[in-house]
Amino acid sequence: MNPAMQALPVENINVSHIDFTDNRYKISKPEISDQLMRSIKTHGLLEFPVLLPQYEKYIVVGGHNRLVAAKNTGASTVPCRIMDPFDMGTFLGHAVLKIDRGEVGPIGRLKLYNLLKKTKTEAIQNDRLFARRELGIPDFLLGDEAAIETILSIPDTIAFYADSRDVHYRVLREIGGMSSAAVSLLSSWLDQIPMRVNIFREVVEMLSEISRRDGSIETASAIKIPDIRDPRGRENSLHSSLMSLRCPRYTVLKEEADNLIAKLRAVGIEVTFPNYFEGDTIGLTVKVSKKDGPAVVRDTFTRADEETLGKLLDLL
Repeated sequence: MNPAMQALPVENINVSHIDFTDNRYKISKPEISDQLMRSIKTHGLLEFPVLLPQYEKYIVVGGHNRLVAAKNTGASTVPCRIMDPFDMGTFLGHAVLKIDRGEVGPIGRLKLYNLLKKTKTEAIQNDRLFARRELGIPDFLLGDEAAIETILSIPDTIAFYADSRDVHYRVLREIGGMSSAAVSLLSSWLDQIPMRVNIFREVVEMLSEISRRDGSIETASAIKIPDIRDPRGRENSLHSSLMSLRCPRYTVLKEEADNLIAKLRAVGIEVTFPNYFEGDTIGLTVKVSKKDGPAVVRDTFTRADEETLGKLLDLL
């Protein structure tokens, strides 16, 4: 915690008097680790949260994750530093420290930029220059205030994911340009699938393209996520379904490729085929046991149909 924060007076505050729903000053990633929970249970809060009195409640200025963790451990009162009135310069020092520690994601940086614009401080003479150099917010967003407001209004599920995974601003701008129905659908998929970032980016791109092309998300809404435990299986199912909607011919090509691969597998050749036909090579593998000897490789490939191999290569 920066020195200005540490200088604030400390009071023991009843947890019931803290408004956990007001996140206007929350910029840190939504990460409450098991290590943090164990530390609080064992040692209590080693770094005190910062609160701002407002009417009969307190709103959180700093230490949101620590306060939630303390509440989850069953604490009824917590030692907190009281900032009254709010001081942007002090908060900014706290924010910069979090940024340096990698604790602030893209949504948090946009929130900080908005706070800087609304609450002028002598510490910052040029909001946009600070946003570009210190926050890493690209020019294409700094020049589009409406896009920033739209991104900051996306559902918590997407915002938390974006911050915790450091989703690129171009992806966030794409989401901000979607209809509310498309954004809600994307949020529901995230609730069901812990997507990898690269898959999430492609899902956003395909959903946006389908929505623009069709003028609705009716076809995408009909996609059923399989009720299976394997998250990769659910992820692959969604991605393939969207790919089929985006490019109907993909389904036909995929079925043809699967049939050709099955023919090769039947004679003992395993095929590594590039996902979504993106590439110009395939891998052919023959397993050879010690008792079979090397001749089995020649025999296996002799049984392979050259026409089948040719058709498979032609699909790339």
